[in-house]
Amino acid sequence: MKKWHKEPLLHFLIIGSLIFVLFSIVNQDEITVSDNKIVVTAADMERLSGNWSKK
Repeated sequence: MKKWHKEPLLHFLIIGSLIFVLFSIVNQDEITVSDNKIVVTAADMERLSGNWSKK
């Protein structure tokens, strides 16, 4: 039976968690997801519908 401290999956999870925590600490001042907007104009809608009807 392998020792739990020699398990590569455990190392991967710990390192991944540390990277996630460090990234969230460093990027606290970034724009939040709620500030992002996607704007679709009438011209975009016409172009998309034209592309869809060609197929």
